[in-house]
Amino acid sequence: MAYLTLVKPKLFYGTPAWHPWTKANIGKMARTQNKALHFIYGRHVPPPQNMKMLSVPAQLVYNDLLLFKKSLCGLTDYNAMARIIVGRVHRGDDPQHPRLQQPPARTELGQCVFDYRVVDFWNAAPPALKDCSAAQFPSKCKAYRVAKHDKVCAMVIECIDNLAEVIKPVVREQAFEMSNDLGQKFTRKPYWVFFLEDEILICDVTVRSEKPGYERSADREKRNNYEDKGLYRLLKDKYWKLLQPRVVPLVFGAFGAVL
Repeated sequence: MAYLTLVKPKLFYGTPAWHPWTKANIGKMARTQNKALHFIYGRHVPPPQNMKMLSVPAQLVYNDLLLFKKSLCGLTDYNAMARIIVGRVHRGDDPQHPRLQQPPARTELGQCVFDYRVVDFWNAAPPALKDCSAAQFPSKCKAYRVAKHDKVCAMVIECIDNLAEVIKPVVREQAFEMSNDLGQKFTRKPYWVFFLEDEILICDVTVRSEKPGYERSADREKRNNYEDKGLYRLLKDKYWKLLQPRVVPLVFGAFGAVL
C-alpha cells in the first residue's frame, strides 16, 4: 500500500508522454523502485507477482497500452491513430483485428515516440484485450500477463523435468525441505537445485518481454537475487569443500508478454 500510494504515482505519472527510452534512464527508475521496496519490506523483498505489481519495463508498456485503449474508446482528447496506419489483412490474419503499421520514423529517437512503440505491443495483444472496454482493460491485461508468463514457465519446466532421470536433480520441494531442516527460510526459492559431480546448479526461470538487452538484465537480476544470500550462501557454506554452487538463470523472451 505504501508503494502504491507514495512511490508509484510519482515514478510513472505521464510516462506515455515522457517515456524514458534509454536503457540508462529505465535503469534509474528500476533502482528507485528497488530502493523503495527495500525501505518498505527490508532486506528480503517478495516477488513482484506476490505484491501485485509490475516491474519498471512492464509498467511502462502497460501505461502505453492503457492510454492507447482509452484513445480508441474516445476517453481522451489525444488521437492515437492520427499517424498510425491500419495495414492490409494478409492470409492467416484475423479480419476483425487487422495489424497496425508504425508511422515513418527516420531516427532512433523517432522510433521511441508513443505512436511508434505502442504498435508492436498492440499487435501482439490477444483479441480479448482489443475487444474489451476501457474499464475491463486493466484487469484483463494483467490476467494476460500472468497467463503468458505461466505458459512459458510451464513449458520450460516440463522440458527440464523430462531430463530428471539423466541429471538426477533434487526437486524444488526437496530443496526447500533441506533448507527448512537447517533452520532457514528464504523468500527467493528456485525452481530446481541440481547436484552434479563437481558443482551445484541453482536454476530459476524468468520470462521477459523481448526488448533490447533483456537477456543480460534478467540474468544479472537473478544472479543478484541468489548470490551471497539465502539458499546460495547456505549451500556454499555446507558443501564448500566438495561442491561449488552456481546460479544458472534460464531467461526466455516472449514478445508481447507484459513482464
